Amino acid sequence: MPGSYKTEAIVLKRVSFGEADRLVTVFSRNRGKLTLLAKGIRRLTSRKKGHLELFCQVDKLTAENQEHPDVYQLLLANLSRLDSQQASSDLIEKFETNLLSVLGFGLPSRPDRASLEAHILAITEKPLNSKKLK
Repeated sequence: MPGSYKTEAIVLKRVSFGEADRLVTVFSRNRGKLTLLAKGIRRLTSRKKGHLELFCQVDKLTAENQEHPDVYQLLLANLSRLDSQQASSDLIEKFETNLLSVLGFGLPSRPDRASLEAHILAITEKPLNSKKLK
């Protein structure tokens, strides 16, 4: 869908593109994961520079243009926890465990940090198969 539109989204990944632009992968409530071109965002005078923490697991585990409201809510809740007194040392482990469950990938037999990383790596080494949207 070329053109521009407005939506609330969480930044997953950003890559410099050209001299002043950036490709930004975001996750929105209504559209799921999208890769967008942010024109002129790297210019010193750009007013569009604000960004959020990156959650690269969501980028790796979801397909483009697929709505996942549960994943969006999970991202919002964890971003809020990062900025509060509720942030715990196992925040990422809990996030990854919930993300894998919500997306239906299942959990490793031992859901500790190392097992979760290995499980996500095993999943992401294979291409994601998802239905094509028109």
